[in-house]
Amino acid sequence: MIWLQKAADNNLPEAQYLLAENYFFGQGVQQDYKQALRWYIKEQNKIMYTHSL
Repeated sequence: MIWLQKAADNNLPEAQYLLAENYFFGQGVQQDYKQALRWYIKEQNKIMYTHSL
């Protein structure tokens, strides 16, 4: 979980998505829908920005 968090903090969209899933389903972390939404949004913003270049 530590490496996934670090990768997500470094703006890797795949890690951000996986971290969001972990928070949403409570896998390896306490279930937290707000954190899940935060990471889903960050991941989508990164993908949208990448595709607009």
